[in-house]
Amino acid sequence: MKKQFAAYLIISLVLSIACLIWRAPKDTPTWALAITDASMFSIFVVHSGALWYFLTALKNFQRGLKVAYGFLSVGLVLFGLSQLQLPVTYALLHVFPAINPILAQFLLIAPWTVGSVMLYFAVRKFAGLLKVDGGWRNLWLALGLAIVMGTAAYVGGYMAPTTASVGSDRALISLLFGMLGWSGGFTLAGVLVAANIRKVIGASYQPATTWLVFALGVASFAFVSLVVVQTVGPNIPILIWYNTHALVLTPFFVTSICFLRSGQLYKTVGSQYGTVPEDARPLDIVLYAAALVSTPKEIDPLLDPVRMITVRKGPDSSFSETEVSKLTETYLKLETYLVKKEPLRKFAREELRARLPRQFVQKLGSA
Repeated sequence: MKKQFAAYLIISLVLSIACLIWRAPKDTPTWALAITDASMFSIFVVHSGALWYFLTALKNFQRGLKVAYGFLSVGLVLFGLSQLQLPVTYALLHVFPAINPILAQFLLIAPWTVGSVMLYFAVRKFAGLLKVDGGWRNLWLALGLAIVMGTAAYVGGYMAPTTASVGSDRALISLLFGMLGWSGGFTLAGVLVAANIRKVIGASYQPATTWLVFALGVASFAFVSLVVVQTVGPNIPILIWYNTHALVLTPFFVTSICFLRSGQLYKTVGSQYGTVPEDARPLDIVLYAAALVSTPKEIDPLLDPVRMITVRKGPDSSFSETEVSKLTETYLKLETYLVKKEPLRKFAREELRARLPRQFVQKLGSA
């Protein structure tokens, strides 16, 4: 999986370099615009890969998580499409030369605005499946944060000297900044929800969820930094250079990489059961089943008998028939939970048992 991840990034880099070479001499007046084009194209490619991984993982999960994945996929589509804003702007102005360039930008920033809301709803639904209550799952709280950040960005844009010089278009340009602030607010709320998910989710889901937290966090930073660079940047030489050489897009590229890695890991955890060795002890089998559960706190009471047994045992101790019977009973309860109550992944009893030692499965048949 790591090799696939590296290969996809290399392919993205090669395509962006090809785009850079193709665009600079022919269609763009400066290398800076060519770099911007190439960077946006690269981000689009990586977002497309992340979308593919999330969509192909759907079959392994329960209906509730499919809904969350649906919101996430829409958000990724919109984020990816927004990276094509420069070529689309060129096309719009070529076909409709009378169109206001600022209005064209408005139509192209809209995908970010809607996409950020979709990403928030994705992690909000995800948190609901795991019974993560309160906090930033409250839609009104997230909406309030988005409005505050959007308003602050609007006012900052309106007060910026460069915006004041455009006259009648001042309010419209400021609205663009407000939309970016709104997007930053919803993605920030999504970060806080995803961080709470990470606290309760099982160990097998931890890496994928960590990358999801990073993706949303960097996305929120990307929106805020874009507002800051566009409003304050024209008066600061280093920020002018940072903006004209497309470095302002770097956080968006990092966001796409984080989404790509998260999608890969969620697909992996959704499709892998793992296999228990034939010589595994009953305790190892119980721990294997417990590790498949997405929300450990839900099965915590089921593991009390296991704790009572292990507290008296050394690492290589054998188990009495009574203890084996209790461990077998605990496994059956965990198996039933996985098949009937597990909120994220789909499990089939036959598939689970196919990965257990045959001798243990025989005991289950008589249990």
